Amino acid sequence: MATFKMPVQFEKPLQEPVNLSVILADAQGNIIQQSRVDEKGDASFDEAFLKRGNLQVIVLPNAEDSLEGVTHLQQLERFRPYISSIDWQDGARPVIKPIPPIFTEYWLLRFCRVLGRLTKTYLIGNNQVQLPVCKARVNICEVDKIFWLIRKIPDQVILRIPELFKVPPRLNIPKPDVLATAHIIRPNILVRPSAVTPVAEPIIKLDPAIAARFNTGNIPVLRNELVNNFKLLIPHFCRIPWLWPYFYRCDKIKTTYTDENGRFDTNIIYFTNGDKPDIYIWVECLINGAWETVYRPAIACNTRWDYVCGSEINISITDPRVTPNCGPALSGEAVWIRSIGNFSVRDVLQTSNNAPVQGVPFERKGLFRYGADHRSPFATTATSAKLNFSVIFGSGLPLPGAKYFRWMCKKTHNEAMVPEPGADIALTANIHRPYLVERMEGAIKHFDVRSVLLGPFNVNSKALYLIPPSNPIGFEGITDAVGWMSMGVSTTDLDTRTLAGDGLYEFWLEIYDQAGNRVNPPQAFFQVPTVANFNSSETATAEYFGVCNGMNAFKMAVRVDSLNNKTVAEIYPVRLTGGAGGSYKVSNPCGFLDYSNGAEKNISIPFKAYQANNFADFSFSVGRGNAGTGAFPTVASISGMVIGDAGRYVRDVEGVYMPDDSPDLEFSPDELMQTCAAGGRAAFTQSLYVNALHVDGYRQLDELDSSASAAFALSRLT
Repeated sequence: MATFKMPVQFEKPLQEPVNLSVILADAQGNIIQQSRVDEKGDASFDEAFLKRGNLQVIVLPNAEDSLEGVTHLQQLERFRPYISSIDWQDGARPVIKPIPPIFTEYWLLRFCRVLGRLTKTYLIGNNQVQLPVCKARVNICEVDKIFWLIRKIPDQVILRIPELFKVPPRLNIPKPDVLATAHIIRPNILVRPSAVTPVAEPIIKLDPAIAARFNTGNIPVLRNELVNNFKLLIPHFCRIPWLWPYFYRCDKIKTTYTDENGRFDTNIIYFTNGDKPDIYIWVECLINGAWETVYRPAIACNTRWDYVCGSEINISITDPRVTPNCGPALSGEAVWIRSIGNFSVRDVLQTSNNAPVQGVPFERKGLFRYGADHRSPFATTATSAKLNFSVIFGSGLPLPGAKYFRWMCKKTHNEAMVPEPGADIALTANIHRPYLVERMEGAIKHFDVRSVLLGPFNVNSKALYLIPPSNPIGFEGITDAVGWMSMGVSTTDLDTRTLAGDGLYEFWLEIYDQAGNRVNPPQAFFQVPTVANFNSSETATAEYFGVCNGMNAFKMAVRVDSLNNKTVAEIYPVRLTGGAGGSYKVSNPCGFLDYSNGAEKNISIPFKAYQANNFADFSFSVGRGNAGTGAFPTVASISGMVIGDAGRYVRDVEGVYMPDDSPDLEFSPDELMQTCAAGGRAAFTQSLYVNALHVDGYRQLDELDSSASAAFALSRLT
């Protein structure tokens, strides 16, 4: 096919050589053909395209095959392309108009090294531990310069800018008519506002001389001032979300991955124009086989403006779905049973401890650590994770004598911790292990994540799982892997709601040879984290090792509470009692509870804080005073575990707490009213929160929490 050459010319000579490409596009912006500009300054195109008519000719810089996969002009905006008016020589050949310096000066390219580290702080045992986040996908974006965006911002947005520099008018808002208003929004009674009236200030407070320049309705002037003062405005615009869609846009220019230490280090190419790159980063992690965004804060508040190339970028991840996935390779013939989710297996109590809580015996065996105690059972809900044992397999595995594994469990006690032996249950969910591969597109390296099925496979009439090797190459036909996505292997995926009811379960890990026969490893084969260091292992101690069905196995107890586990929070009407076992009265139709003797202990304040198996804490607050200025706490406030009596409150079998009719436990009007006792009238707020203690290995399950609120008032009879 015949070709024609299209020369590229410049109004001013280039300061330094720039790799350029020329693109032909149709009237709709669809790219027809592209060509690099050769050493003579010409781009070459197929002759046949000249017959199409309505051509657009675009010139732009090109580095490291950055135009691969581009199909439309909209994908080229970050390159600041020059769209040429076309001259037709002799009516047959298009000629590009000379390119103005405003484009060529911007097109000067530079390399910039971007490096940093991703970490997440985990609660491991009783300690906050910062660990690296490995194999995360780090997306590096360059934020568009304001002088390129400013012309695209709508006029109506520009005209709102002067308002940000003005003091807002003080509004005279009339008080609501409480007799006519159906609903009054009450402020937070726990927050006491400042007694000082704030001074009205503009949203953006700059030097008056600079602010005065924005006091205009001239749109071109405002655009110019925004460009000239943008760096001063950056911290203020962070607080004004309605501006973000117009002033902040970024283009992803590089994707890289963190290593086993959570570090990333790569080079980007940016357009200098005498400026430094403005870098924004967002992060993805592989969760349940799919890439999920785990860190993507607002661009306006989290851009590294004028990033100094090579300076450290430290990012702390808080997404609860991100689990510890870095760790040392385990040498030799051993398996390291490391955690359930984020919790070290050491955080699950394996011995009996029936120490009382609030006077009631409370068995802790199989419970996860909660603060300094063990109080949290495992649970699965519609929105939680499932039970996941994370295991590291040693570099000496697999072997003919240790090729497969299988998890088993059985119930040993019911929800009341009464012995109730159950049948053996094999865990048979599909388990995949993800691995990383590299692929090249031209000179650009890209990454993909794939996964391999570990099982279950039917071997010798058993549902068994393959022990993966330390290097994925050659395993199950894998030929192109760079490495596993993490050292730890998620070896179970158990919805505990499918088990044989709530209670204490024993889980154990079995090892099988290549023929599917169970083998009998020594105790040292099974490793657990040390008590002091989650990242160091030791031979499984006695509570994690034993004989299960005739052979050695790692074993541990886990308390499960996945059925009927929602908490209950209810507040009942306050009572004025008439003596032990006698009658009582509640508030009158106007909301007041009338009393005669302020010193008599005859006020009972009942509420219900309940969880079927007592796995919850509660906090009950009774506050006195005007909700608008903050309620004062009273002696009726109490907190504790839902297991038994707390303070002056006696708990019944239904979980209802109430000071009983004994004069020693009920409250007197005067001790509740305190400084209001002289006036004989006071209003009170009641707030109850019941906090479920359940965990899924990654977080406390707040979807099981409950709360309630109420109010009452006391009035002395005259």
